[in-house]
Amino acid sequence: MFRVFRDFFGGVQQGVRSDKIASEAQVVEFIATRAAHVAQSSLYGYLQKRMGTRHREIFQDEAFAEPLANARRAMLEHCLSDLVVFAVATVEVAEAARSEVASRWYRAAALAADPEMGEDDLERQLSRFGARLAGTDWQDAAEREGAFTASPAGLIAAAPVIDDFKELDAEIVRNSVRFRWTDVRRQFRERVDRGVLGASEVS
Repeated sequence: MFRVFRDFFGGVQQGVRSDKIASEAQVVEFIATRAAHVAQSSLYGYLQKRMGTRHREIFQDEAFAEPLANARRAMLEHCLSDLVVFAVATVEVAEAARSEVASRWYRAAALAADPEMGEDDLERQLSRFGARLAGTDWQDAAEREGAFTASPAGLIAAAPVIDDFKELDAEIVRNSVRFRWTDVRRQFRERVDRGVLGASEVS
């Protein structure tokens, strides 16, 4: 899982990429890699802090494997949802085409980030994403943290941690996820060609 996270942020990759994002394929790559990075680093970072020095032992426990896998999958979904909405709100897309473009980018990025995802799981995610799109304020989504509502709350909901700890940790955890998106937003705004979809699809 999160193959693009390993490929993009592995040992060979040093520094920050600064090349232009000038095609839909590059947008999808950006979304997939950054969503996987934020999902995995925020989830594992929280669990490591909460488990303390025993985190390696717990991560290797077979009984913990399924809850951890479910949490990773849920957190990736939340991160993809937020970043796709932000990306669509940032580039030049006709208002009537936004939901269609968002669904297309979500599908492609989800499969890139998790190639083992089954079609049924993907369709369920797209259904949930479609419900979100129906109520999206696109102007708000383009500004600051407007699009990033699912992932901060999603980490608290998904993490395999007892409820008492979640209540104690909620504000700190949500803020830590919000912070992780700051540089991602900056990079996308600086690198993307806002007319990436081409003259036929922009307003």
